[in-house]
Amino acid sequence: MGLLISLLSQSELKRLKRENAQYMRDLCVMTACLHYSQAAKNKKISLLKSLVRFQTFVKSVATQGGIKQKERSKEVLFPSETVVASKRNGSPLISIDCASVLEGTQKFKEEFGERYCINGRDHLMPPFKIGSLLSVIREDTEGDRRRLALYIHNDKSAFRNIFPREVLCSEGVLGLLRSHFVLWPWDVTEKVNERMLMNELSRCPREISRVVTAVLEQVDRNVDLFPFLIVFKMMNERELKMVDYTTGAFSPTQAREKLISCMDD
Repeated sequence: MGLLISLLSQSELKRLKRENAQYMRDLCVMTACLHYSQAAKNKKISLLKSLVRFQTFVKSVATQGGIKQKERSKEVLFPSETVVASKRNGSPLISIDCASVLEGTQKFKEEFGERYCINGRDHLMPPFKIGSLLSVIREDTEGDRRRLALYIHNDKSAFRNIFPREVLCSEGVLGLLRSHFVLWPWDVTEKVNERMLMNELSRCPREISRVVTAVLEQVDRNVDLFPFLIVFKMMNERELKMVDYTTGAFSPTQAREKLISCMDD
């Protein structure tokens, strides 16, 4: 903790003291990964601009076809410098020789656990669903009307370790995902697996295919927007509506607030 505090300016310390304890913990987690360099500052500016463009883009996608979305404030939380994740992981969460969506989701869950839920963190494993996305939609969301949450990962993102470990596996976010959401995962680090996702989406309700395809095409310009958690709700047996989303730069508190708002929409 002493090292984290020493990295912050006096003005930032005063601001942190005014915030609640949860907010401070979130900032400390992210501040631990900071690098004070001009390159990092330039990366922050680039990422901020990309996020603004992406937020505008998502709103335009969500409003097509009569879909309306509430205005959200304070979309992304940034500490005083950009966040730099740890060293690139050796292999993706889904290998390039994956033969099916079923095998891919199984591999994703296994690799995710090995990477982020070891050393006493087994209880923090997210409730990932195994199998095709269409079967998950039909079997798990239609009956009790739980929201569908798609977790889309990319190891090329600067947030590839911070978001899954500190946000997705945080107790506040996990509690909501386990109780009110159906969570389906995929990894698009490798192009072959991105194409497999596109093929899977073609079998799903048109709205989910349209939104996810458009999002992936847009973020190709800045991979640091990954990972995504995109939430949909069932409108009827054949129709889904995008409710909201998070990006890799979200804090645990912000992600939890987003999920709560998705439950109310």
